Amino acid sequence: AKSRHRSRRALSTFISLSRDSVTLRKPTNLLDRKIKNRSVLEMARDTFVLAIVFLGCLFAISIAKEEATKLGSVIGIDLGT
Repeated sequence: AKSRHRSRRALSTFISLSRDSVTLRKPTNLLDRKIKNRSVLEMARDTFVLAIVFLGCLFAISIAKEEATKLGSVIGIDLGT
């Protein structure tokens, strides 16, 4: 029972928060565990950049859908939108 508990724990990701940094520990396998320290500001910056990219993609998709509808009406294709 102990070895089964250890293997489940070894495959999970551990997150440790402190005032100045966040420690992420994600083992690549049972023997090789990598520890990566990142500051809270770095993680916030990365999250902010991902949010901007995601919102930009949504905006581009909405514009493309609108333009496709206009083009479809010009050439006589009903796109069902």
